[in-house]
Amino acid sequence: MLTCIETKNLTFHYLEGTKMQKTAINNVSVKFNSYDIIAIIGHTGSGKSSFIQHLNGLLKPSLGKVFVEGQDIWQNKSATKNARTKVGVVFQHPEYQLFEDTIYKDIAFGPKNMGISGEEIDRRVRDAAKFVDLNESLLNKSPFDVSGGEKRKAVIAGVIAMDPNVLVLDELTAGLDPASRDLIFSRIIKYHKKRKNTIIFTSHNMEEVANFSDKVLVFNKGEVAMFGSTLEVFEAHEELCRMGLSVPEVTDIFLALKRMDHKNLPNCVLTIKQAVKILCQQNP
Repeated sequence: MLTCIETKNLTFHYLEGTKMQKTAINNVSVKFNSYDIIAIIGHTGSGKSSFIQHLNGLLKPSLGKVFVEGQDIWQNKSATKNARTKVGVVFQHPEYQLFEDTIYKDIAFGPKNMGISGEEIDRRVRDAAKFVDLNESLLNKSPFDVSGGEKRKAVIAGVIAMDPNVLVLDELTAGLDPASRDLIFSRIIKYHKKRKNTIIFTSHNMEEVANFSDKVLVFNKGEVAMFGSTLEVFEAHEELCRMGLSVPEVTDIFLALKRMDHKNLPNCVLTIKQAVKILCQQNP
């Protein structure tokens, strides 16, 4: 598998060199493969958001290096700019990323900064809006005159219009109801399959992590506590609990059933769909 992002001994201090210095990330070395969907979990303050802000150069490491497609992103200004076109980030509360007069201009902003112009920008704006199901009639509206859900769609469209090789989503579905969460993720998964890119997302919702990720990176106190397949990570449920993290509710239920002497059940069940299949097989 090709490595799309790699960090080597990545360390970052806030307020570095002052009495208030605080280490947010400590000696993190990880590799993300192309086409994987990677979830990043950890309790508040564990380093998740600080880490993802390094992936396209929004934060500069205090120590260590970040590589995008094999290139040190702080090697020179060109490398940093290149990383910012290849790695697109949608932050928590994405509506704060909107600032132009119209939604059209907001979506066009990234491609325009990449040197794209004319008909290609228009195509990208309209294709991205269509993809996230943002009504074309809203493109000439102010981003501050539409609903919260439409603002999120506009921000996602703006990043997708840049056609990034890596799409990073920071708590994208926080505060949304399950139906809205699933709708957004279904769009993201559809985009992932079409574009064949890498998706990295942070989340506190373990059902979301179990349903949509291939691998899980666990942060604890600024360091990598675990990194493996989604199944491997959730199988280590006791270790997760010691870090103050949970597992999906269905996983908890099946763990309780195993403790009740249902030894023929799998060690770890991640999703409702998987649970239904197992129960139907055992009770035809």
